[in-house]
Amino acid sequence: MNLVPLVSDILKAGIPILLYSGDQDSKIPLTQTRIIANNLAKDLKLVPFTKYGPWYDKKQVGGWSQSFGGLKDGKNVTYLTYATVRGAAHEVPFTSPSQALILFRSFLKGVPLPRPSE
Repeated sequence: MNLVPLVSDILKAGIPILLYSGDQDSKIPLTQTRIIANNLAKDLKLVPFTKYGPWYDKKQVGGWSQSFGGLKDGKNVTYLTYATVRGAAHEVPFTSPSQALILFRSFLKGVPLPRPSE
């Protein structure tokens, strides 16, 4: 069953989506998830808010991510976040609980994943 149209409809309704993959997931490769995220962003005309780059769990790379969004009431709103979790398998919270907690907390708070200072 293709769930991409459902995800697209959810995004069109203004509900934020987090797509993530463990980078050692043998069932759903992170490259396919990234392609889906990029295609959704392109189809819905969402602009990249961040470049594809590392996010951090304390001082360690937790994975890689990119956020896409648009304007709502004159403010930038993140609608779609794609993230990988370094060292995680298919069940991210089980194999990488610390990174999963940061990933979910950031998403629920509506804030970007921790990035290095530039």
